[in-house]
Amino acid sequence: MKKDLSQISLDLIQALVVFHQENNVDRAARVLGMNQSTLSRQLIQLEEKFDMQLFQKDGREKRLTQFGVSLCERMNPLIQTLRTQLQLSQDEFSDEKKIVLKFGGRLEFISLFLKDRDFLGQWEIHNLSSQRVIKALSERQVDCGITHLELNSYDYLSILAWEDFPVLVIPKIFFSEKCDLKKWAEICHQFPVVTYNQEFLFIKEFTRLFGVKKPIATKLLFPDWNHIEQACSDQKGWTIMPGRFVRESHRYQVVTLPKEPKYSFKMFFYFRKEYAKMDWFKRKILLIKK
Repeated sequence: MKKDLSQISLDLIQALVVFHQENNVDRAARVLGMNQSTLSRQLIQLEEKFDMQLFQKDGREKRLTQFGVSLCERMNPLIQTLRTQLQLSQDEFSDEKKIVLKFGGRLEFISLFLKDRDFLGQWEIHNLSSQRVIKALSERQVDCGITHLELNSYDYLSILAWEDFPVLVIPKIFFSEKCDLKKWAEICHQFPVVTYNQEFLFIKEFTRLFGVKKPIATKLLFPDWNHIEQACSDQKGWTIMPGRFVRESHRYQVVTLPKEPKYSFKMFFYFRKEYAKMDWFKRKILLIKK
């Protein structure tokens, strides 16, 4: 009955090939960076995998049999090819110019994250909601993503991209005097709110915090915070938004809300764990200086 050869370690094959090239156990051991006894054990383990002898004694020296020589001659070019392919793969992922990174997230968050990063490779951008970012990461459809949601996965690491606090943005045509939050809370329901979905992100907390008794109806919906800021600048409505997206405008006033931890707006950048060991990723994406 022939032995199963499928479990033979590549290390054992390499040990045999180097022994054949050096024609001496001691020299082969030095090439392989191990002691003579370790190499001898590996050669014995390899011989036990076959039905035929690999070695024969020539005095005190160990020599390959014809079968052993034939095996080495077949394996050597394969090992050289494997080494070449390993080097090519390492070179490919060491050179950022050859890398294409799939990045998932809402476009305004991705743009904000990338503006300080001079990555020389290519970004493949996927416009995804926070929930879809988590799904895409879990299914390995993207290499990295930005979201405020938590992802528990052994395959990914994360850093805090930024922490922000919401601010109240009121067009001056709605409330021209210096903003008094209590007074604004009494009349805010009279004016349109601009936001990007019907969940009233931050708005519900504002109504609770300042005791707004009348319901606030969203009249205008926009796809992201940049569009919402523009709408406020155009005086189409008021909103509460992350302060990072507020630009200088003489057409609205900005009021900072209480900076309490529960109101903080945190965005996390998730990335494949394997990238953490790549020098270009650490320098260009994570901005870790040596």
